Amino acid sequence: MNDLNEALRRLKRVEKLLVKPAYNNYGTIPPDEVIFAAKAATVHTPHIHRKPRSIPVVGDLAHLQGSVYGKVLQWLNIRPVGVERINTDTRLIFSWFPNMFIQGTDPTEEIESFRRKVPDASVINDTYIDDDKAVIQAAFERVFGHSLQVDPRTHSGPAVKKSRANGKHDGAIVQCPIAEPDPAYVYQTIVNNAVPGDLVEDLRIHICDYRPVFGYMKYRPLAKRFGNGNTYARLASVFDICSGEEVASITKFVRELGLEIGEIDALRDRTSGRLYIVDANNTPYGPPNNIESRDGDLGIRWIADAFCRAYLDPEPE
Repeated sequence: MNDLNEALRRLKRVEKLLVKPAYNNYGTIPPDEVIFAAKAATVHTPHIHRKPRSIPVVGDLAHLQGSVYGKVLQWLNIRPVGVERINTDTRLIFSWFPNMFIQGTDPTEEIESFRRKVPDASVINDTYIDDDKAVIQAAFERVFGHSLQVDPRTHSGPAVKKSRANGKHDGAIVQCPIAEPDPAYVYQTIVNNAVPGDLVEDLRIHICDYRPVFGYMKYRPLAKRFGNGNTYARLASVFDICSGEEVASITKFVRELGLEIGEIDALRDRTSGRLYIVDANNTPYGPPNNIESRDGDLGIRWIADAFCRAYLDPEPE
């Protein structure tokens, strides 16, 4: 009981810091506090009343089952089921439509049809997210005030060429100007995210209920900077990797984009110190590859805690 009380006490301390950025400077939450907070979350999440036994999924049920939220629901002992299980008693529905830019479809009407059938149900992740990198970059520029995009027809020198579709990991450095750019790709400035050891550092920040929950710091060889194979990855507090002002901007960005749940990928330029959001996804897989199982499990449990607080009506203290 003493350990439990200590866990909850320290979790409250960390939460106070996380929800009030004015109390923070860059990187002020000690790593042991971050890990202890995640451990505390694991003892908090089971204490839920009115927890559903299952949640119907509109969209790609199989994809959700293998995703981050498939693992979260498994941890919470909630079974994702098909839309045929929706009835008048349904109070919670999960919307899950991956790869919208590739699919070229808008699921809004399909979601609304189920909303009309059960008007009292809440739909999680019901905002149509255009995961086109060009759309994401435009939203980033509006919120943060600086841009990652370059015009390949007028830019002189190297640039990054990436598919506009999510999850391709096909980035390549090209020389500009380019007389006839490929419209299926975006062209971006090269971000200097190199760290000692001939590695690059990528940042992935998990979002739940339009709020950043925590982050992953991912490292891979500089020569494979655009790949998806990590040398290693670790769990981090949002304030380990972002300033309070950046967290506020991220919160505004996900609202602008309509990213209720999911993940954003970001890079920090070591030359300018600026943060660049390079991708967003509301149907994420994870945790990242080559992360220690302890950190991966804690990440899932931390998301589960945020999910409970946002959607499952946690029992009042």
